[in-house]
Amino acid sequence: MAPETILRQVITTAERKRKKLASKEGAQGEENEENTIPEDLEAVLNKKPRMATKEDRQAREEDDIPPPKRKGRNPKTRSAEEQYFQEQLLKSPERQQLVLQHLQKGYGGSKRRKAFGDVRRVNIVGEDLCDAILERMKPSLAKHEGCDIIDVNPGAGTWSRKLHEVLKPRTHILMEPDTDLYQPLLQPLLDAEDSKYVLFPKPGVIWAHLERVLSEKHLPHQKPLPQGDPRLEQPNDTLLFVANLCYHPKRAFKAFGSLTTLVLHQLMSAVRSHSLFHKYGTVRMLIWVTDEERLTPLPKHVAMRKKASLESEISCGKIEEVASSGRPIGVFRRDDRLDAEQTLKVLANMERLGISTPKGRETPMQKHLLEEKDKKRDTSDWVDDDRVGIQYHKVIVDLEAKFAAGEFQKYSDVPRNPLPSKKEESGLGGRKARSRAPFELSPEWLLLNRLRSRKKTEVNRGDVMLQYAARNDEIMDMQREIYNLKGPEYETRRQELFQLTREFKDDVDKLPGHQTRVMIGTHIDNEHLLRHNPPGLLFDRREVEPLKVERSDFFPHHELALLDFQPQAIWPVLRKDYPANYDVFEYIVATLFLFPGQSVEMGLKALWPGAYEWLVPVCPTLTNPYKGGDMDLSRFSVRCLSSEMLKEIMEGWDKWPWRPSRIELLGQLNSYESVDKDDVMKDGDMAHGL
Repeated sequence: MAPETILRQVITTAERKRKKLASKEGAQGEENEENTIPEDLEAVLNKKPRMATKEDRQAREEDDIPPPKRKGRNPKTRSAEEQYFQEQLLKSPERQQLVLQHLQKGYGGSKRRKAFGDVRRVNIVGEDLCDAILERMKPSLAKHEGCDIIDVNPGAGTWSRKLHEVLKPRTHILMEPDTDLYQPLLQPLLDAEDSKYVLFPKPGVIWAHLERVLSEKHLPHQKPLPQGDPRLEQPNDTLLFVANLCYHPKRAFKAFGSLTTLVLHQLMSAVRSHSLFHKYGTVRMLIWVTDEERLTPLPKHVAMRKKASLESEISCGKIEEVASSGRPIGVFRRDDRLDAEQTLKVLANMERLGISTPKGRETPMQKHLLEEKDKKRDTSDWVDDDRVGIQYHKVIVDLEAKFAAGEFQKYSDVPRNPLPSKKEESGLGGRKARSRAPFELSPEWLLLNRLRSRKKTEVNRGDVMLQYAARNDEIMDMQREIYNLKGPEYETRRQELFQLTREFKDDVDKLPGHQTRVMIGTHIDNEHLLRHNPPGLLFDRREVEPLKVERSDFFPHHELALLDFQPQAIWPVLRKDYPANYDVFEYIVATLFLFPGQSVEMGLKALWPGAYEWLVPVCPTLTNPYKGGDMDLSRFSVRCLSSEMLKEIMEGWDKWPWRPSRIELLGQLNSYESVDKDDVMKDGDMAHGL
């Protein structure tokens, strides 16, 4: 390239850069000229508004001028669209639909739109559901009128608003961290005339933030009580704790399966230690959980009665399932006959109290029993088709009808290759091939045949289970007959009882199939807890049936459950040297329930050498058949121990002269935490204990 050409290109590039720089400087100069504001106008715009004085307010009242409305989430004026939306929330009869539209938009609505809230949270949006719940709870909520409310995760605010209208609290603290999403829904509550709502934009499940609310500034009517004050053990009806702990999918946290389980565990611990809001006295708690997690503090099957449920049972004298799906959930399900028996008692109690259930809010069991009430049919004939795992009953009926109508045949049109002869298989040859059907079996027939076999197996197991349950009832009846006998008659009858019990154990051990033996033991334990007075499971002590929820009552559409926790004073033996004595109790529970299916005899012997010999004489309830005990502790399961029995065991342990020290127990307790549950389940004998 010639030197002149190179020089021309360099000059052109330099000229282009000079012109571009000049154009930028000119644009900035014009912009500065356009943005020039007179000093007097700038002073007015930057002037901070003067706070209204007492004289200003008096003058405004004399001139009949309404006070200015409070502003929104920040000092800037809210947009017209936001103001219109909040006005519609107050006036429109389609409030629920407006809330759903706002939540759908906030959750993203589509893959292209970014969500500006926690999309795992589930909100209560059903107005009718809230009305039905509060109407059912109105008698028990009457004592809380005019109280203070701590409301954690109010979300859309539907439940909070409805509860506020019924209780008319003097203070209602809303602890809502997702203000970007939920404040437009909560702002009308804050802006209402003489509003008692206070928004605290921090997560209430973090105790550091909750402790900031538990102060005289936010709760001036609540006074913390000193440790040892007897009023700490008494209910404080002037304070109510409300929370929504629902996340779907679940939020796991360290060793806990979900954040909800962790928070419930900490709340039960706070009841016992009088911490958090329980420093004002025991406080009632209304907590929303997912439909699956309601079974953690309130189990409905003996196999789910574990450490977490025992902690709840000890901390709360009453846990009520106010609303739920009403369906059996999970792997463990009790026999329908037992559920129907207890539900009939509850329905009779509701009829005596004059309590009715709104139409469409009946649980599946309640609905069935009400429909069959006039037909006088045996409840054992009913099978809940909605129960997962038993739906094949309905499938069999459909397949049998189609097969009888000729809609499908045993064989399909697909030809099947003939089987080779045995000699051909062995390589010898010279023999005619074995014959079999020329066509393949149809898929419908294979399904029908498999379900027929399954039904036959379960029917046979069910018959065996009921047979042994009847024999167990005979043993328990004999125990009640001879429990109060004395003298020679007692010894004679006791020998008869011993012989009857030994035959029962031998026959169970001879049964083929480990699963059949486990099923019999589980059914007997469930029946045993139901026969307690009061029943061993808190759910069986209910006075009314829970209200049935629908998926449309929530957003996202995932069923929730409302639990009502009513704390009680803990046992004096635990309060005497808390938390040291509670550490000992945790060791006892952890040792006994390491294998919940084991016998009480084995569990007490595993506590410490000599514990069984000391505790049995000082714990009379264990062998009292009238109080849920069993005279033969070798056939009495640990998971059937009542709260009264555990209390006696703890009191007896505290009086034991040769009991180990707390340090020794804590060392042993730490070793239990290293047990691998998967390895436990692989072993047949240990799995039976689970």
